[in-house]
Amino acid sequence: MPTEEPEPSPEPGDLQMTIPATDEDGYSMDVEVHSRFLDVVVDPSSDKPGETSVIIEATTSISVANTTPSRTLELASMSGVTYPQDRPFIQLFAVYSADSRACAFDVDIFGKPAEDGRACRIPVAYGRILGDFAIDGEEELTVYRGFLPQGFKPGLGMVPEAEAEAVRAALEAPAGFQVEILGGGDSYRWISVCDDEEPEYGVRASLAVLWSTSGTCDDLAYVVPATGAAD
Repeated sequence: MPTEEPEPSPEPGDLQMTIPATDEDGYSMDVEVHSRFLDVVVDPSSDKPGETSVIIEATTSISVANTTPSRTLELASMSGVTYPQDRPFIQLFAVYSADSRACAFDVDIFGKPAEDGRACRIPVAYGRILGDFAIDGEEELTVYRGFLPQGFKPGLGMVPEAEAEAVRAALEAPAGFQVEILGGGDSYRWISVCDDEEPEYGVRASLAVLWSTSGTCDDLAYVVPATGAAD
């Protein structure tokens, strides 16, 4: 009798997830994210001599479906904010362990050196939610590489050229992933895996971490992003 072949384990840079999300009022949606790392390349073209960027090449799809029974789902725009940050968007990050060379060049959100010994995250791709959702409505988002607010490419910038190969190898193998909704006028309303913690900057930010590999809100450092506009 032939034995059934086991399914191969996913590669470290592969993610296929359907994430159920619920807000404070009981509205719900499913966020489906498929992403696969294709390559990690060293690209010094936008860096000064002696430094380089290391770029993650990935294919990513993101879709959102309204799962609130018998109800439409409205997502607020933010008035006074220009396109494209006026609408909420789904952001995918790759997460790396504290001992990874990917986290050797981290900074905090204000551009100062971060504390040593923290895991870090690198933006991979995002999809902007264009409108509200009808009953049972869904939207396949247009996906862009990198991180929307600053237009960063997916990867690391300002890497010493002597470190490029070690960083490239590290970026190929993330420890996991994190998915956020942010931007727009009310992204904070979604229940976050971080809700048991104090806001990092003393305010209720317009974002929610919908899912992370660890299942918690990791203390993740920010990294020096790859230079040049994302495409």
